[in-house]
Amino acid sequence: MIFVYVPLVNKGFPFDGCKLIGKRFFISEREAKQWITANLNNKKFLKPMIDGRGLVNPLEKINWVIDFADMSIEEASEYQEPFNRVRENVKPEREIRIKKLVKTGGYLKDIDQQ
Repeated sequence: MIFVYVPLVNKGFPFDGCKLIGKRFFISEREAKQWITANLNNKKFLKPMIDGRGLVNPLEKINWVIDFADMSIEEASEYQEPFNRVRENVKPEREIRIKKLVKTGGYLKDIDQQ
């Protein structure tokens, strides 16, 4: 018999799973492999992103994601290709959305739901 512990604070709430905030973190599998070949340390934070479509259709191309997790900006900047991609593609988009939030008094959860 297997018992699964469910904390009472979570009882009755669905599990949202892993949620990527921003599609600009995606890169192609080819690009991820090139970056890993160029620098094996890139493998620490370049990860395949499998979603529901990928589970249902195993032949579908898998996107990869840049996930610096808990790294500081200083640490992440040591990995040129991924860091530059985030700085050039993610940062400007985030700055625009944050300005909109401040202007409208929105909530942070609204950042990627526009």
